[in-house]
Parts: sequence; structure tokens; C-alpha cells
Amino acid sequence: MTDLDMSNFTVANIDHFKCTILNETWQFFFPHLKDVPSETLCSPYWDGASCLPPTLTGRTAVFPCMTMYNNKFFDTSFNASRSCLASGEWSSLTDYSSCKELCIEVDQWNQTTKYIDCDLLDADQGADTEISVHVYFIGYIISLIALLGAVFIFLSFREMRCLRHKIHIGLFFTLILSDMSWIFTALIQSLIQTDHYQSVIQIWCASQIVLRYFHLTTFFWMFLEG
Repeated sequence: MTDLDMSNFTVANIDHFKCTILNETWQFFFPHLKDVPSETLCSPYWDGASCLPPTLTGRTAVFPCMTMYNNKFFDTSFNASRSCLASGEWSSLTDYSSCKELCIEVDQWNQTTKYIDCDLLDADQGADTEISVHVYFIGYIISLIALLGAVFIFLSFREMRCLRHKIHIGLFFTLILSDMSWIFTALIQSLIQTDHYQSVIQIWCASQIVLRYFHLTTFFWMFLEG
């Protein structure tokens, strides 16, 4: 006889295995229900994600959310529920609306990982992204103001209109157009979540082409500078 090897079992497999055992031994764990007629009781049941405990007819079973389902982890501090019908059968579906998925958060400093609510992780990432966009906006606006000032100075003094300075002006203009294209693209991207997102996406794609074009032209003028 060989020992049972459960090393390859997932958390969901182990939960299912436990539920199979509970089907045969639930009277031991729920002694207050062992003398209840079977027709007034819904027996333990594996619904594919959680093990439903024995429940009296007309009652609703409330139990912790599953640990794992479809290779995703969930927060067991929240509860799921399923009703036991008067006929002694479970209702058609289990209510998992309160269950929250857990995502892996990596701590780069301590080289550790932990599971947190995915909604909180998405909110943190969204906040970080929003901060980055604001920093970019400020940087591009400052750059745009400085470039416009430089072009104004070059065009204001006639003695600064030699060929070398004209090349500088050309580079400045391409940087200005590149800055304006980035700002316009970022503003368009913020409108993608609106009701007219399809037309907005088309404009956004066109703005990306223009942005890349002006970005490449800056390298051309840098080549002339060299």
C-alpha cells in the first residue's frame, strides 16, 4: 500500500477532497443536525468552488469564500451564500458577489510577495499612473514655454538669423510640435472612457502617428546640428 501523495494538489483540489470527506462525516462536525430528517435538510455539496455545509430547508447557508477558483485566489474573510429550498435541494446558484479576488503585490525593497485585494492594487496603480501623467504634463509645459521663449529670442534679433541659428530654430520648432503632440495625445487618451470612445480611439491613433513623426524629426535636426 502506498501513501497518498497530495503534493501536486492545488488548493482547490484539497478543498474538494475535504468536501468529499465531509459528505460522509458531516454528522460528526454538525452533531445538532444528525437527528434531523433527511427530507428537511440539504446535504453538504461541492459546487465547483466551495463546500456547502449541511443546512436546514428554508434557510440560507453562509460560509467563507473559496480560497481558490480557476487558478485565482480569493479573500476568505468575506462570505458567500446559497439557499436550501423547501424541497431539500440547493438553489441553482451560489452567491459569490461579496467575494473579492486577491492579487500578488511584490515588495521590491524586501523582495517579498503578499496577496492583497485586487481593487486596492488597481487603485494604487491608477494613482501612481495619474501622478506620473501629471509630472509629464508639468515637464512638457515647462519645456514648451522654454522653447517658445528661445524661438522668440532667436527671431527677435536680426543678427541671430545666421544659418547655424536657423538650424537651432528648426530643432526648437520640432521639439515644440513634439511637445504639443504629446499633450494633445494625453488629453485625447483621457477621453477614451467616454461614450464616444470609438471615434476618440481613431483620433488617438492618428495623434500617435503624428507624435512619432515629430519625435523622429527631432533626430533629423540633431543630425544637422552635428
